[in-house]
Amino acid sequence: MPNDVETSENNIERIAIDHCGTIRSFYDAYTDNINGRAGEQINTRKHTLIQPMKCILTNGQAPECENLLRFIDIDHQQRLSILLGLTNATGIASLINYPNIIDKNTRFLYIYQESRRESVVDNRSRLTNALQSLNCIAYATHIITEIIWGLHILVILQLSSYQVESIDTVLHKLKNNIVDRQPMTQINSHERNLLEQIVTTTVYSNIDTLTKLNKFEYIYEKIKGLEGNNNLHGQLKYILSPIPCFFRLIIRFLPQLVLCKSNELETLEHYLIQQKSELKLLKFHINHHLCDLLQGKCATQLEKIQNQLSQLQHLHNINAQNFASMVINIRKGLQDSLMTR
Repeated sequence: MPNDVETSENNIERIAIDHCGTIRSFYDAYTDNINGRAGEQINTRKHTLIQPMKCILTNGQAPECENLLRFIDIDHQQRLSILLGLTNATGIASLINYPNIIDKNTRFLYIYQESRRESVVDNRSRLTNALQSLNCIAYATHIITEIIWGLHILVILQLSSYQVESIDTVLHKLKNNIVDRQPMTQINSHERNLLEQIVTTTVYSNIDTLTKLNKFEYIYEKIKGLEGNNNLHGQLKYILSPIPCFFRLIIRFLPQLVLCKSNELETLEHYLIQQKSELKLLKFHINHHLCDLLQGKCATQLEKIQNQLSQLQHLHNINAQNFASMVINIRKGLQDSLMTR
């Protein structure tokens, strides 16, 4: 769990939503972005982790699903960076752009499994030498010194209102089979027919091949295959070491990094989630329900409403940009709160 206050003296962890990161990649914790890497080749080693799998199957209206980025174990600071657009919502974080409405017939299957740790092999001094020869502090605060590999998966299912309980029974059976690491179960024709009634299936994951599947039976089979082969797992988490710790001398002008968790920033996060949710709901009703209701009539009025929606989205983006600047200033220690300049 992250500390309430992280300073530039501490290692920090970030979920690997950008899969281009490697050991020695530079990281800007002000905006949560990877910015190139040190040129010198560094030897690494990987060792297996024995960790229990986190596997949750839950209803879309469960309280823990109100903040999906938190639900998938992304920490507060990285969530803010994603919601404010400081970093692109790629990888599993792209779930914030899920297009459908989440309701009582939505199901989430979430899997988190750490399988391997990759770290530097006893030649940290070579990394130190490479850093001291570069002006990396101009565009980075940290460097990736360890990578946790594993499975990070969120499957979003939209069920029909017909035979929901029967479909749930099949889903729980397959979920328990995954958790218990039992041999792949055979799906009979009745269960297959129930799974075929799932309206939409969307996968967000650090495993690219999973995101291309849209039938739950195939997703289940793919997960079972991944479960038994750690070599197919993807980057799950980056361990970031602050660049100043690699410098032998204390240099006063090295930038500070203050990552604080406050009620004010939690309120900002809630506000951003609420605004995004309301805009999504409004867009869905205008582009689907209203269009169906009008059936091609009142085209001028509909276009006016759609233009007003675009203006609302633009105002939201400007608002987010203003908050983003304030959050960066807080992280740089230039202001104490959103209320001070």
